[in-house]
Amino acid sequence: MEDWVLAYTAGIIDGEGCIGANRSVSQSRQVNPCYRIQVRVSNTNPKMILFLYNHFGGHIQRRATSHRTIYQWGVYGDNAILFLKLVAPFVCCKKDELQVVLNLSLEKREDMKLLLCNKLSALKKVSVDWEEFV
Repeated sequence: MEDWVLAYTAGIIDGEGCIGANRSVSQSRQVNPCYRIQVRVSNTNPKMILFLYNHFGGHIQRRATSHRTIYQWGVYGDNAILFLKLVAPFVCCKKDELQVVLNLSLEKREDMKLLLCNKLSALKKVSVDWEEFV
């Protein structure tokens, strides 16, 4: 894949994307939780979503609200991991989130997986002191 596609896509992920991992535990057995890696992009511009779909596959959803239509693209599981590895060299703002998710995908120990999920949540809650920019 051409570098410009990966760089443009990384910019979309930095600006509009969500890199995440959902932890779920089966109701029938409360051991061995499952972690689902995901990358999602939501936007009102269908061209952006189709660009991602045409280059990386995945899934598209369309949701109409009272004000506009929102399009969402996503990749999950192993496909999300492969996608993140492709765009990793070009991602800037969400580099830490990306690395935590990739580490989570390789981790075997449950206590470390939980720690990485908590770290990911903390990264998403970082606040900016706007006084630094004034």
